[in-house]
Amino acid sequence: MRFSLSNRWALVVARVYHRSCAACVFCIAFTLLIGFLSPPPVPAQQPLQTAPSAESGGAAGSAPAPVARMREDLQYLASDELTGRGPGTPGIDLAAQHIAAAFEEIGLQTELIDGQPFQPLELDLGAKAKAAETNHVTIMPSEGPTKQLELDKGMSPLSIGNSGKAEGPLVFAGYGITAPELQYDDYQDIDASGAVVMLIRKSPGGASKQSPFSERKHARHAFFATKVKNAIEHGAVAVLIVNDPASIEQQVKQLQRRVDGEKQRLRTVEETLQNAPEGLEQVRQTLQDTKRATEAQLQRLEDQLREGRAGLIGVDGAGGLDQPAAIPVVSISRQVADELLKPAAGASLKKLENAIAGELKPRSVALQDLQVAVQTDITQSTVQISNVIATLPGKGALAGESVVVGAHYDHVGMGGYGSLSPGTIAVHNGADDNASGTVTMLEVARRTMAQLQSVASHRRLIFIAFTGEERGLLGSKHYVKQPLFPLTQTVAMVNLDMVGRLQDNELTVYGTGTAPQFNALLDRLNEAAGFQMLRVPSGYGPSDHTSFYQAKVPVLFFFTGLHNDYHRPTDDFDKIDFGGLARITDMVTDVTRALATGPRPNYQSTEPGGSITRQLTVFFGIRMRNGDDSVTIAEVFEDSPAARAELRAGDKVVKIEGKAIQHSDGILAALRAKHPGDLLNVQIQRDGKTLNVRVLLAQRP
Repeated sequence: MRFSLSNRWALVVARVYHRSCAACVFCIAFTLLIGFLSPPPVPAQQPLQTAPSAESGGAAGSAPAPVARMREDLQYLASDELTGRGPGTPGIDLAAQHIAAAFEEIGLQTELIDGQPFQPLELDLGAKAKAAETNHVTIMPSEGPTKQLELDKGMSPLSIGNSGKAEGPLVFAGYGITAPELQYDDYQDIDASGAVVMLIRKSPGGASKQSPFSERKHARHAFFATKVKNAIEHGAVAVLIVNDPASIEQQVKQLQRRVDGEKQRLRTVEETLQNAPEGLEQVRQTLQDTKRATEAQLQRLEDQLREGRAGLIGVDGAGGLDQPAAIPVVSISRQVADELLKPAAGASLKKLENAIAGELKPRSVALQDLQVAVQTDITQSTVQISNVIATLPGKGALAGESVVVGAHYDHVGMGGYGSLSPGTIAVHNGADDNASGTVTMLEVARRTMAQLQSVASHRRLIFIAFTGEERGLLGSKHYVKQPLFPLTQTVAMVNLDMVGRLQDNELTVYGTGTAPQFNALLDRLNEAAGFQMLRVPSGYGPSDHTSFYQAKVPVLFFFTGLHNDYHRPTDDFDKIDFGGLARITDMVTDVTRALATGPRPNYQSTEPGGSITRQLTVFFGIRMRNGDDSVTIAEVFEDSPAARAELRAGDKVVKIEGKAIQHSDGILAALRAKHPGDLLNVQIQRDGKTLNVRVLLAQRP
C-alpha cells in the first residue's frame, strides 16, 4: 500500500466513483488514485498451458506468465481510466499507445507509416451547429415587432438540410404529405412556390391502427427525407419542422431518466463526501472533483430536457442524406408553431392535428402577412482515429506473402451511439468486446514470433488492432482500401472479436467455408484443444473479417458468443474467463503458425448468412465426441438432465427433434433453440438398439 486508506473507505469511494463519472478527466484522476491503493500486478513466471483452466477474471491466485500478462493488459484496456475507448476520446488514444508499446516490446516492426505503427483515418462524428449568430429564424409580420428564434431556444438547424439563407412567405402544409394512393395531399390548396413551409413530423393519426398511414406500405410518407423532398418539389425555399407529441413524450421520458440518475449520483457523492474521515485529502479532493463534474453533467441534461419539452429536434435528429437537401431545414418549438397558427388558421396546433387525423383531410393554410427568414450554418464534426499495425517479416520462399491477425480495440465509450443501455451515461468498459480479442492478438504475436525464429520459410505476419469497428468496420475497410502489403499476396485473415466468455467449451468459428482447406486444418488442431467447435461457413458477419472476405481473402473469425452484457456498462473485467482465453490463445496461435508456414488456402465464395450466435441458456449435461458422420456421448455429467434421462457414455446420438445428427454442431443448434424447462427429443443407438429419450432441459448453471 502506498496510501493509508482503510479497505472499507477504498470500497465506499470506489462504489461512488464506479459508473458515476461525468467527465473523462475525473475517470483518469480517480483510477490513478486507486492505483496507489492497489498491490502491484502478479509477476510473470511460467509459460502458457494448453490444458483447460478453471481460472476466471475475478479469481485470486498465481497465474502462468502469459495469463498474468493477458490479465494485466485486459484489466488496463477495460479500465475506467480508458472511459470505454470511444472514438475521439483520450481513452482510445491511451489504448492505441498501449498496444503500440506492446508491439514494440514484443520485437515486431512498427515503423511502418511515417516511422510509426499508426494508420490514420477520419471518423465522421455527425453534424453540429456553428455559432448562434449564424443559426436563427426571424419572423417578420407585416404589422408588429419582429421575433427572432435563437439556436436551441426555439429553433435548431437539421443536418438533413444545407447551410444557407432563405426568405419567403410562411405557409402551413400540415404533415407535408402527398399520397395519391390515399387521395391525400397537404399541398392541394396552397401555393408553396417560393415559400417557407411549416409542417408536422410523422403522419396523421400517428401509430394508430385506424390511420391508413400506419400501414407499412405507406410508412415512407412519415420519413423526414420524403417530407423535405416533397416540399422542394412544391417549390419551398426552406422547411420548418414541428415535432409530434408522441416523439416529444418519448424523448422527455428518456432525458428525465438520465436527469434522475445524475441527481441520485450527486446525492451519493455528497453523502460520501460528508462522511469521509478527515485527513484523507486526496480522496476528498477526488470526491469534490466528481461532485463538480456530476453537477455540470446534470446542468447539461436539464438544458437538454428543457429543449426536449419544447419539442426541438437535435441537429442529427432527422438523419441525413448522402447529399443534404438544397434548402435549409429547421426544427421549431411547438409553442412557436402554435403562436403562428392561431391567428391565421383560427385553431391551435393540437386542434389542427386532431382535425387532420379525425377527418383525414388537409388543413393547410397560407399564414397571411408573415414573412420568415431562415439562416443555418452546419458543419460536419470529424476526428482522426488510427489502426495500430506491426509486422513480423517473412523468410525464405514464403516471405512475399502475408497473413493478417486482427482485433478491434475500440468500444462505445460512455454510451450513446452503439450502447444497448439507452439513456445511460456510464463507462462501457468493453472487457469482452473487444479487450479480450486485443490481448489475445498480442499474445499470439508474442508466441508466433518466438516459434517462427527457427523456421526457414514463413509468411509475413501482420498484426492489426483495428479502430472504428463499432462505427461500421471503418478501420478494416480503410486498411483493405489502403493495404500496407498487397491483398493479392495476403493469403488469410484471422479475426478475434469477443473471445473472453467461453461457456460450455463452445467456440464458434466463422469463415470455415472461405477456403476448402480450413475444416481439415481446424479438425487437426482441435484434436489437442478439445473445443466443442461450432462452425459457420460464411465469410460475412458484423466484424472486421468481412472487409477482408469481400476483398477475396479467406477468413477465420473466432468468437465465444453474445451475452447480456454486450454493449452495456456491465461488460467488465471480472467476467472474463482467463482459463478459456488461454486455451483460445493456444488454438489461434496454432492456426496462425499453420497459415504462416503451410500451403496457401484457396479463396472460395460463400453465401451470406450465419447469424451471430448467442450463448446457450439451457443445460443438457453431456460431453460429445465427433466421429465419421456421427456423434457419441463421451461423458454424462452427474445429476444433469442427461443423467436423469438415463443417457450413458457410449450412446450414439442419431437424431435430435427428428433431425439426423452427423456432427456436434447439430446438437448445439438444437439446444440453442430451446429454453429451460423445454423437452428435448433424442434418438440414440445403444447396444445395437434404437431408443427414444426425452430430456427435460435445465437452466445453465
